[in-house]
Amino acid sequence: MQGSVSSPELLCSVPTSAVYAEADLSPYDGAYLGQSFCLKVDGNLLVDVAALRAAIGELHQAGKKAYLTTPVVPNGPDFKAVRRAITAAAEEGIDGVEVHDMGVLRVIKTEFPGLKVHTGHFANVYHVETARALASVGADRISPSYELTLDEKSDFTPVLKEGTELEVPIAGKLPIGMAHSCLLCLSFPSRVEVPCHQQCADRRQLEFNNEDWQMRCAGTAMLMAEDLVMIEHLGKLASEGYSALRLETSVESGEKISALGFEYRAALDDAVAGRPFDKSHLEAVSALAEDGICNGWYFGDSGRVYVEMAEHMMEGAG
Repeated sequence: MQGSVSSPELLCSVPTSAVYAEADLSPYDGAYLGQSFCLKVDGNLLVDVAALRAAIGELHQAGKKAYLTTPVVPNGPDFKAVRRAITAAAEEGIDGVEVHDMGVLRVIKTEFPGLKVHTGHFANVYHVETARALASVGADRISPSYELTLDEKSDFTPVLKEGTELEVPIAGKLPIGMAHSCLLCLSFPSRVEVPCHQQCADRRQLEFNNEDWQMRCAGTAMLMAEDLVMIEHLGKLASEGYSALRLETSVESGEKISALGFEYRAALDDAVAGRPFDKSHLEAVSALAEDGICNGWYFGDSGRVYVEMAEHMMEGAG
C-alpha cells in the first residue's frame, strides 16, 4: 500500500465560537463551522457572523480548509440567518457549504453560484444514483447515509471518477434522527414549548438510557451516545479513495476535538505510509468516549456494537 494511497482530508465539526477558541485544530486539514441542529445554541458560528468571518480567515491563514454547515431542518424564518451566514462565508472565501435541505442547495446555486456544495448525512443518500442526481443539480461532495455498511459505501466510489467527491464519518457521536422542534424545550405529555435555557449544553440533559440502548439529545437532534471509532480501519478507507474523513464533533468540547485530532492524524499518517496500526491510538480514543465506542453500522451489525479489526479480518476470511 505504501506510496499508492493519497491522504484524504481529515475534518472535524466546530459548532461555536467558544469551542473554536478552545480547540487546537492543527492536526486537521479543515473544519466544518457551525452547529446545524439549532440556531439558538450560544455562539453558534452560523449566527455569530463576526466570529465566523474570523474563523474562516484564521483557518485559511493556517493553510486549512474552512467549510460552513447549514441547518438540517431549516424553517422559513431560518433562511434569513442562513443567507446572512452564507453571504459572509462567501465573502471570506469559504471552501464549501454543507447542506441537508434541498431549498438551501437551491439558494446557494442561484444566489452564490461559485460556491461548492457538500450534501450532508440528512440528505438521505442511500444509493449511487441518488448521489448522481444530487451531482446533476450542483452537489460537489456527497456524504452517503451514515447507516450504510463499508461494502454499501464502496458502491459509491464510481462517482469519484465522475468528478464528485465522497466523505464518510470516522469518529464522534453520529446523528440518527431529527425533530422539527427542540425535544428539550417541550413539556410532555402536553408538548407545550418551554423557554430555552441552553439545556443542550448540560450533559445530564443529553442522555436517554435503558437496558438495550442509549442515545443523546442535542435539542432537535438525536445522536448515538457511544462514539464511532474507525481508527483501526483508516488504511482501508484511504485506499477506497474517499475525499474526506470526518470526525462528527458538533457536541464535543474543544479539548476533546483537539485530543481526537492528534490521535486520528497520527493513525491516518501511518495508514497512508503503509505502517502497521499502533493500538495505543485505539486505547487513547476509547478513553475519551464517556459512553463507550461503536462502529457496528459499518460492518452490518447494530450501530452501537464495536467490531475490532482482528475480528473483522477473520469474518472476511470466513
